[in-house]
Amino acid sequence: MSETVELLVASLIDSGDHEFMIYHPEVHQYTSDNAVDSTLVELVDDHVKSYGKVPSRSVLEAEWGQKLPVATEPAKFYLDRLRPIHVRKAPQAAAAEAQVHLKADPEKALAIISAQARALEWAGSAFSLVDFRQAQDRILQHLTDKWAGDNFFSIGWKSFDDMSGGLAPGDFIGGPAR
Repeated sequence: MSETVELLVASLIDSGDHEFMIYHPEVHQYTSDNAVDSTLVELVDDHVKSYGKVPSRSVLEAEWGQKLPVATEPAKFYLDRLRPIHVRKAPQAAAAEAQVHLKADPEKALAIISAQARALEWAGSAFSLVDFRQAQDRILQHLTDKWAGDNFFSIGWKSFDDMSGGLAPGDFIGGPAR
């Protein structure tokens, strides 16, 4: 997996995309089973957290002690290549860990397998952040339209309608989970 991680980091550094790690925290999970890969990713992440930008190629290579390869694709391309590798390795590791507990404590074995399945599902859907600084105009226009009565649908609960402006096309209200 190391070559793919090196290419991902090289692409990330060459693009200067300091937000990539925020939008794709699964990178940490995908590289957690390999100490070298994890260290390389942490070097980049720590630099971004400390200085607000990805390190230059020369700084990272000096800290890491190796030269990075030349990446020809965007970082997301390499991240997408890491997922199948992780999906193969993670259940195998969980199964080996659960096997130890299977006879004496089957519930613990089930918990180990279940936790790994949830982690894989989470990493597959990843993390979705929205930068509301850039969405302010759209949100304010949406609320203005709702409060002006255009496309307004009351749900019949006055205090909720007053606070939210009611429902507009595209809004969704869910009920309690059963």
